[in-house]
Amino acid sequence: MLVERRVFGEMEIFANHHNQDGRYSLPHPLIRFFHFPRTYQLSSSSPPSIEETCTNLQQPKTSGMSSLASSQLSSSKPHKPPKKKKAPQIPLRQARPPNHLLSFLPYPSSASSLSSQIQDAITTDGYIVIPAVITSDECASLLGELWSYMSTTSPTLNPNTPDSWYPDNSAATSADPPPTDSPPKPPLDPWVHSGLGNLPDMTQSYSAGWVFTSLRDLLATRVFEPLYNTAALHSSKEGFTFHRPTCPSLVSDPSRFAHPNLNKPRPRVCGKPSNTSGEHFDQRALDVGLQCIQSSTALIDQSEDSGCFMCWPGSHVLHAEMTANIYRARNDWVALTDTELQFLRDNDFSPKRVPVNAGDVILWRSDLCHCGVGPQKPMDTFRAVSYTCMLPAALTDNYNTEEQLQRKYREYCETLTGDHRPDLAEMPHLQAPKGDNKFFPYFTEPPLLTYRQAELYGLVKYEDDQTAKDEQRELAIKRGVNII
Repeated sequence: MLVERRVFGEMEIFANHHNQDGRYSLPHPLIRFFHFPRTYQLSSSSPPSIEETCTNLQQPKTSGMSSLASSQLSSSKPHKPPKKKKAPQIPLRQARPPNHLLSFLPYPSSASSLSSQIQDAITTDGYIVIPAVITSDECASLLGELWSYMSTTSPTLNPNTPDSWYPDNSAATSADPPPTDSPPKPPLDPWVHSGLGNLPDMTQSYSAGWVFTSLRDLLATRVFEPLYNTAALHSSKEGFTFHRPTCPSLVSDPSRFAHPNLNKPRPRVCGKPSNTSGEHFDQRALDVGLQCIQSSTALIDQSEDSGCFMCWPGSHVLHAEMTANIYRARNDWVALTDTELQFLRDNDFSPKRVPVNAGDVILWRSDLCHCGVGPQKPMDTFRAVSYTCMLPAALTDNYNTEEQLQRKYREYCETLTGDHRPDLAEMPHLQAPKGDNKFFPYFTEPPLLTYRQAELYGLVKYEDDQTAKDEQRELAIKRGVNII
């Protein structure tokens, strides 16, 4: 029996089946799809297996087919299956206990004043701004490292030449015309980015996660060690956002050189045009409550009109309800639809832009609805922020084992840029960016690290005794880690 249900504008198909007493049982938890233009013939006696689910995902859509082909797909007559292929497995890592991170936070009686302040804000609003964590001199040095990375990876970039920051639209029009059956390709963008749709200034690849290693050393000492009351931490290897100015007067010819997002169609969520600003959760449906505390560090002053962090304060209390039974919530990045944001408004939540100054750090919990928003008007300034999540090392899968060291060493050798979960056995990463851009490697060899940085990246075991630390250092050097 097929039952359709709409949750927040998505169509979900469940296979309900009878118990022995004739009542309906709970829907099968893995049969969750959205916007399917076809019907699946599911057994009324038992839910489909994971393999059957995966096979259904591979079936062709009826959109654009002849009426005969479409009717054959939706017919109750068994459809002749294609050649047998090994169905892909749906990766479902085990869920953490609800509010798992709470057990790693110090009790109020033993917490520092900073930790107490953070915990209070994270519990109520879901985020907090910690001012002046990084000094102005440190911000200037870090910004210099960022420009060094950009100009090395994309040698045509020049910090003093605005024309070099943008795609040259004249190059696209002067090239040989494309075939009539294919749309023209946009000009290549010289700005180093990961080709993520409407985020042409975000870099989560090209070894970007290893650029701000020195910053993570500072964040550990000044923020995360006081927060967790421990120095045994593991850090993420996330990238950054380096948002370019959008003011046309900066370039020599605005018709040639312009920010890629200007006059660009609205982003799409679930295949439909969206009026959102890119709001999302960074936590999947299976993980409930406080699991991660993320951070962004500003290197340049921001204003109300410039691009900045935006969140819906307190919205974390609805994360579990809003992500339940949503297929896209199987991963730790859940884009939200217009309907879902309206649901937040109906529950008295509203968005808030959070501009900060250079050196300020924003912390937020991963189940908070948030995003980075662009300028509200043409701006002649940059926005530069680095992303980092640190968790107690004891949370890391296979903590302090040889398996952990080998896994972290592989990520180090390949300078992989990951997401905000340093605790996972398999680090989600984006090393194959979309688009045709060809950039040069920034690191010619694995990065040079201090021993403390090697600890944060999980390249050595945490030890209390100095002799044991010296042994860890020697083992890491033999393995191939460049330690000062």
